[in-house]
Amino acid sequence: MRWRCLKIVAILTERSRLSIPAVCSAPSTVSSHAPLSSDSSADPQLVFAGSLSHELRAPLAAILGYTQLLWEELEGRLEPHQREFFKTILSSVEQSLDLVNELVEFSRILSGRHELRIAPVALNALCDDVVHQLYPTAERKGLTLEVEDSAGLLYVAADVQRLRQVLVNLIQNAIKYTESGEVVLQLSGDGVRVAIQVRDTGRGISAEFMPRLFERFSREERMTEVIQQGAGIGLAVALEYVILMAGTIDVQSAPGEGSTFTITLPRASLSGW
Repeated sequence: MRWRCLKIVAILTERSRLSIPAVCSAPSTVSSHAPLSSDSSADPQLVFAGSLSHELRAPLAAILGYTQLLWEELEGRLEPHQREFFKTILSSVEQSLDLVNELVEFSRILSGRHELRIAPVALNALCDDVVHQLYPTAERKGLTLEVEDSAGLLYVAADVQRLRQVLVNLIQNAIKYTESGEVVLQLSGDGVRVAIQVRDTGRGISAEFMPRLFERFSREERMTEVIQQGAGIGLAVALEYVILMAGTIDVQSAPGEGSTFTITLPRASLSGW
């Protein structure tokens, strides 16, 4: 298998720069990027969009919740065309809510209102919970979604809510761009770091797009021709939170061969807190 890989080393130093090595097959060049929060005063329209999105989040969440309840109660009694109607409703509301959540988080980062509470997080339980939350979405597409955690109980030093958001974003993307096969969340670790892998059998990412993968409002053209979803800021937000939690992200992908996103975070010891 020929993999194109992009190693994104996101280490929180003084949060003044982020070094991103180029695609492995290209010359070893490094580019610098200011943190997202540095341009909060330059984009009032985005801040307004975030405030408006905050007002939309509650009603959209309610619509999604009640629609899911109706689906669970009526699924076995629906005609095939009615099932497709329900799937379209669910998918559309989920996409809208994802977009709203991305804009809310992005606005929070731009305005500097993104305090993190770092504490030991029971990673196995968190991953099980996230997979349980997203399982219905994967099931509707006929995908397998599972956790592999043969490494035993793992604790990481992280903000539990932000880590949940990062995992939800990566798994939702994996489901979105995978038409058949599986999405696997795999955990491993040593005495210092813990690795969280999100692996899929989806469309993969081209080598040309790799350097722009975590840029704001950036989406690969060949993806948008098939799937018009999201604003292209989910990965930018995820990367920002991983940086704030002293983490790294490694991406391996190739068109037609799926993608693997690997997050590493500091391992936590309960005795030290």
